[in-house]
Amino acid sequence: MKFIDATPTWEGILPLYIGGIESGTYEGRKSAMEELYRMARLADMQVAAQKDRNLTWSMDNYPPKWERPVLLALVKAILKRGYAVNIEMEGEPIITLSDDLEEIIKNLAAGDMDCLVVRRTDDVLGDDGEHFPNVGWFDLIYNNGSEHEPMIVISNYSANDVCDEIMREVEQEVES
Repeated sequence: MKFIDATPTWEGILPLYIGGIESGTYEGRKSAMEELYRMARLADMQVAAQKDRNLTWSMDNYPPKWERPVLLALVKAILKRGYAVNIEMEGEPIITLSDDLEEIIKNLAAGDMDCLVVRRTDDVLGDDGEHFPNVGWFDLIYNNGSEHEPMIVISNYSANDVCDEIMREVEQEVES
C-alpha cells in the first residue's frame, strides 16, 4: 500500500484564509482570523523553542541534558517576574545582576554547584534604611543523582513566597 502525505502547508492554505477574510461571511472571516492567530502563536512557539535549543551551556556535556529543562525553566521563571540573577560558585560571583537568558545559561554549571541569587533591579529600602536587593536564592548541585528525577538539581532554596511560587512554576513546566 502506497502512502501519500496530503498534509497542507501553511503557505499553501494561507490563500484560503485570506479569501475567507476578504469575501467570506461573518462566521467565515471570524474563523479565518482565529486560525491565522493560532498559526502565528504556533510559529512564535517554534521560534522560541529553536532559540532554547541553540542556547550555549557552559560545556557540551555539563550540566547533564536531563537537568537542562529544569534549569531553563528556573531561569525563565525568575526573569519573567522582572528579577535579575547573580550566579555564585563557592561564594565567588560568576555574573551579577543579569537579566540576559543566554548569559545566565552560558555561565551555569562551570563547577559542580552554583547558587542562583534572585535580585531586585530596583533599589528597595527597608524601614531602617537598609537596602534589600536579594529576593531569594536557589542552590544547584549538578549530576547529583538526577538521572531519574531532574528536579533534584535544585537542592535547596529560600523559603519565601516568591521562591515557592517559582518552584511551583518550574515543577509544573517540567512535568508537562
